[in-house]
Amino acid sequence: WLKYELVSTAASCPWAALQGALVGRISMSEDETDLQTSKHRILKWVPVVPGQEDDDVDLDKVAQENGVPRNVFLAYIVSEISEEESFKTLPFAVLLVVIFALAFSFHDQAQKILDVQDAVRFDIEENANFAFNNIGTYGAKNIYDVNQRGDFFSWTRMGLMTLVLQTAPNIAEWRENNETWDAAKEYFLNYNRVIGGIRMRQARGPKEMLPPSEAWLYDKPLTPIGANLGLNQHLRPENYQVVNADTVFDESKTVWLLQNESQAHNDALLVEMEDSGWFDDQTSQVELSFTTYNPHFDTLTVTRVVVLQSRSGHFWRSVVPQSLFLDHFPDDDLLLPKLIVDCIFCLQVLFLLILEGRELAFICVRYPASGILQAMGKYASWWNVIDWIAILYGSGVAILFVYLDTQAKDLGGDLREMRLSASSWIDVVEVDSLVER
Repeated sequence: WLKYELVSTAASCPWAALQGALVGRISMSEDETDLQTSKHRILKWVPVVPGQEDDDVDLDKVAQENGVPRNVFLAYIVSEISEEESFKTLPFAVLLVVIFALAFSFHDQAQKILDVQDAVRFDIEENANFAFNNIGTYGAKNIYDVNQRGDFFSWTRMGLMTLVLQTAPNIAEWRENNETWDAAKEYFLNYNRVIGGIRMRQARGPKEMLPPSEAWLYDKPLTPIGANLGLNQHLRPENYQVVNADTVFDESKTVWLLQNESQAHNDALLVEMEDSGWFDDQTSQVELSFTTYNPHFDTLTVTRVVVLQSRSGHFWRSVVPQSLFLDHFPDDDLLLPKLIVDCIFCLQVLFLLILEGRELAFICVRYPASGILQAMGKYASWWNVIDWIAILYGSGVAILFVYLDTQAKDLGGDLREMRLSASSWIDVVEVDSLVER
């Protein structure tokens, strides 16, 4: 129609009239075309009247009058198949989580670990006292009342050392006991064998001199907290922060209060440390630790008492026990359940690896080299990503568990050899290495 109008107009009109008619016809044609090509916002292939792009439509009518494009239909079928496959793997995923939880519960045995750690922490917090009365029957302060360096040495001597390295049995207070009992020094809370003694060490900050113009305000050297602390000096550290802190200690300041030494010797050592300024302005953190072995639970426990000296002058104190089993597969009632759930967990991870490997191999064989990247893009769905995370995490947990179990057994073997080769824990170097492991 437009071509006919243009030809007839050109035959009877000059060029200006022809140009005006051409512009007018084209404009009208574009307006009419816009009215016909407005599309529905969801069903992109369905034409609608402008203003009705968001209206509800009858899907049966759309199917009969407009049909469904091939790509839309195929995409819908593929999504339905993918969702069905994902739904079928849901029970397997739930079972993997349940098996992992059972394996963790069997091996962790939190009730035993908490029993040992709570006993140690409670005894130190409640019974390691200082600031005794005149007759020495009642100590008014505990670790959380240590606010000065003198308090620290008082608590170490009268509280922690007399509690961990006892020199006399615990008897009723109205009885007189003037005899020493060397066997008491080897046990803490009756059932925990003390290994070596109490290790004292510290992390130190640098020393900086003030410029002369400011020295009259502060006539001591500045001692920043130091970058090797690993803890925030402004807040009381949480237990997990103390355990995971990457603190660099000054080995030249490490001192041992050994259990095979007399109480008088250890007292004299503490007095010498206090007089020589072992705990001074440069000290950022002091750590007192001792190791105990409990044969009833086959656990090795390292208890750390951490005193963080903030540059505000405040002391942050923490008591943090940390335990591990020397044998994760002892011959007890849980041995068979442990082996069963461990095998099921490993087989589930292996099954996931085989499924995902088959799917990757199919893509590599099916698509040519030029289309592998595009195919891999389609493969990298959320469910496949989650499967690979489960595979990597499960494999890492299994490998790490085997490694740690091997290390724990080696540690237990070395511990027994050390005890058999010496009458007491006198080799400080070996004990120090043991505590670090």
